[in-house]
Amino acid sequence: MNTKVLLAVGAVALATTVAAVTYYVWPEPIPKFQVKNEQGEAVAFDELFGEKDYMLIVFLLPNCEVSKFSSGVVNEQYAKFSDRMSFVGLMFGDYATGKTYAEKQQLSFPIYGLRDTPDPFAVQELISVVGSAHGMGSAVWGGTVVVVNRDGDIVFQLEKEDVRDLPKRLGKGE
Repeated sequence: MNTKVLLAVGAVALATTVAAVTYYVWPEPIPKFQVKNEQGEAVAFDELFGEKDYMLIVFLLPNCEVSKFSSGVVNEQYAKFSDRMSFVGLMFGDYATGKTYAEKQQLSFPIYGLRDTPDPFAVQELISVVGSAHGMGSAVWGGTVVVVNRDGDIVFQLEKEDVRDLPKRLGKGE
């Protein structure tokens, strides 16, 4: 093979590797979605933060053991860190399903139903971005925990058994 072909193949391989690593390290920000509160009023992304700079989001499915485990871990951290960050549960269902779930699990943080969103396309984009962040594939599991900043940048994300590490991750001040 001649040198030019080898250089071209090497350049393409290097560019592909750099693009993959960049995407893994710096995923795109989540969209600024809206949810609806108990009165059916839209609550904007920025309002979910309150006065805080970070928000922990836990995705929940009714009747899901991983969601139940994750929401319990998140609830424990809410008691310790709610003065520093906002906590929100997003139920794959409507607001009433989320409210029932929160009462049954005795959760202290608010839960909103994704089915009630004023913009279902923003929710689809949210699921897509979170599902593909950090090379995680393209799905969001029940119990997935994501911490984001006000710009929507994902600070960190935990799925499945990794949710056990949430106390350590929050304790680091991430």
